[in-house]
Amino acid sequence: MNKRNMIPFLVMVALCFSVSMALADTDVSVTGNGAMDATTIIAYDDDAITRFDFHGYGSFDLTGVGRDNTGYPYMGVDKTTTSVKSDITVGGGWLEFETIRLDSYGSYGAPGQRSYSYVGSSDAASLDFRTTTNYASLVSSNYNFQSSQQFTASGSFNIIHELDANPTEFAFLNLVGSGSASVDYMADGYTSANGYYFGTGDGCYENADLTATGSGFLRIEAYADNNLWAHDGSWAQGGGSFTGTWSYTGSLLVDDYAIGGN
Repeated sequence: MNKRNMIPFLVMVALCFSVSMALADTDVSVTGNGAMDATTIIAYDDDAITRFDFHGYGSFDLTGVGRDNTGYPYMGVDKTTTSVKSDITVGGGWLEFETIRLDSYGSYGAPGQRSYSYVGSSDAASLDFRTTTNYASLVSSNYNFQSSQQFTASGSFNIIHELDANPTEFAFLNLVGSGSASVDYMADGYTSANGYYFGTGDGCYENADLTATGSGFLRIEAYADNNLWAHDGSWAQGGGSFTGTWSYTGSLLVDDYAIGGN
């Protein structure tokens, strides 16, 4: 399966747009309750951009913080942190959260790193996540924000999380099923143009597992130019691709799906 061609299975129209353009220090807070078809975009000058979509009935709380970095030697590349807690409580819908790092400082390589998450369901769904960008990297660290269950769903569901270092180095998981599911993704680690750390933690505690009941299918793919490895040490290889697939009826448990690549 080509990750670029995966299309969320629930589509709604009649969007309401809430757009925040940030040209200096930034503090953005957007909340919503009830039935919503809402899109919020936070543009942190030319340093990063975040988009959040909520389509369904429930609530969300989105915050964005951007700070000018005027100290030597990282002038001109701001630090940004965007976090969201969102729940669809009844009736189904979908949630989508994406952050792209747009600027980098000198020797730290090209920007363009991307974190993308999607949860769609015919019943209930949640997406709770936080992503930070700076002069050197992108990292999604949920320490002291959301310790587990970053993505959950019940009913007929589709869960996607993807992390891109550059056009040829990326990893993603896609869990599709009927029943219930919970995906833990505590942190990925510092991702730059030179490589990524998918769910590995950012040097401290790792929490990269998932559970599901009912029936469904899980696919995890990773690509890297030079090296790929499982964070638990169970396998390692040179550059190329890795694909893991699981079909289940009854229940599914994956203890550790964390992967690194460069």
